Amino acid sequence: MVHYNSDKPVEVGVLAHIQGIEIHVAPGQEQASTTRSLARMQQAQGALESHYAG
Repeated sequence: MVHYNSDKPVEVGVLAHIQGIEIHVAPGQEQASTTRSLARMQQAQGALESHYAG
């Protein structure tokens, strides 16, 4: 599930934060959600860390 306008990315200084199967997108970053979804798939395969700085 994608959570838009989330404070979680702001708390850790990134544009999107991935936690399990949840994607938290910072306010104003909605248009880049496709990139974050791709990052989530890569993270699930072990290719990325759990934070995505965009």
